[in-house]
This record gives sequence, C-alpha cells and structure tokens, in this order.
Amino acid sequence: MICFEIQDSLMSYQYEVAEGIRYYSWELNSRMNSSSFYLMREIEVGKTKYRLLSPIITLISYDPDKKNWECRNLSRKFDYIGVSNDSQEDAIAEFKNQVHVRFQQLYSKRPFEMTEKEYDEWIKIANIIDLLHYKTTTPIETHEIGCISYGKLSYPYRIKWLTDENYIIDPSKVPDKLISCKTGQWIEAVVKRDPITHQVHSISSIKKIKFHLPRQEETRRYLDNMRKIEMAEE
Repeated sequence: MICFEIQDSLMSYQYEVAEGIRYYSWELNSRMNSSSFYLMREIEVGKTKYRLLSPIITLISYDPDKKNWECRNLSRKFDYIGVSNDSQEDAIAEFKNQVHVRFQQLYSKRPFEMTEKEYDEWIKIANIIDLLHYKTTTPIETHEIGCISYGKLSYPYRIKWLTDENYIIDPSKVPDKLISCKTGQWIEAVVKRDPITHQVHSISSIKKIKFHLPRQEETRRYLDNMRKIEMAEE
C-alpha cells in the first residue's frame, strides 16, 4: 500500500504531481506491478516540438480488464489519456499525439471562435506549453507564387515571388521537382519562413502552373472597362 504526506516545501509542479499520486493512489496500489512513471520535459511529434513551462509526469499503467496500456498526466493538467493495446511506448506516443492534435486545432482559432469548453481547454494548454518559444521557433508555412530563372548556372538560380522578393535557390532546401524547372516557369510553392525575420527557410513542395503578369496595355484596358461599368451604374 502506498502511503505518503505532501511536504509544504515542494515546488508548484512537484506539489501538483504529489496531489496526482494521491488522487491515483488506488490505481497505483492495484496495479503496482505494471505501473511506471514517465517524465516529459517536452513533447515531440514528428518535426513539431513543444517545450513545456514545467515538466509533467505521466503514469503508465496496464489495465488487465481492458487489456491495454494507458498513459495519463499524473498532475491532471491534461485530461488526455493515451491508450494502446501493444506497448507502453505506443501509449506514450498516443498521449503526445492527442496533445499535438488539440494544440493545433485550438491554436488555429481565435478566442471568439472557440466555444466556452474549447477556451477553457486552451487556457490549460497555454499554462503548460511555452507558447512564446513555439511561436518564435516554428516556421511559418505559406503558399506563394513565383517565377524561376537560371542566371549563369546550369540549374534554377532564383525565384522571383509576386511580392518582388527574390529567393536565391539552395538546392539542398528545395524539392527535386524544382530543379527540373526551366527559366520562365511559374510555380506555386509551399514555403517555410522564419517566424521572426520571415526569410525563406525551405520550400516543402511545388506545383507548376500557367501564369503571367498582366501587360501594361491589359491593365489599362481593364481599368478603362471598370470606369465604363461605374459610369453606367451611375
């Protein structure tokens, strides 16, 4: 039987963990031979990393009735439970996946777009994940249109975006498909930019498109037609 007292001198997150141990003591006692703790200082899913404001401790336990592994946050900061029929590692991965999915779903919304329940959930997440670190280290992904040119090289040298910004191509940071493009080819690209400087970090994918900028006479003709429409409406 697990028995303990919570010390007044504990750090805040340690106190929450101790409270969590007391809350789940029935489970720890009943599953002592198949339970363990896992400390998370960050949550990583694929190429996405979330730095935590303070470590969280998860309880990994096996449920003999359901015959599966469960991973839950011991301090109850997160209400998510990772479940796997195969292993402890898969249960931990599923827990991280749930945090990742909910973070991205709620991060994409503005506060007034959230329901009351979603907003409460977001506040919990924001009190655990270092949002400033995430915003300043996670590349911004944009869809941009540009035109390829070669210069004096035997492979694409530059992309001129519609914003008039020039990107000097780094072959190691662009898709292979881009290297096969000819001068004058327009592309639609998925671009990753630095969240602070907005400099191009890499290009994830491209699609060749047919596109041309309107010539001066086309622009003049368009403006003349707009004036005629406005006069007719008056």
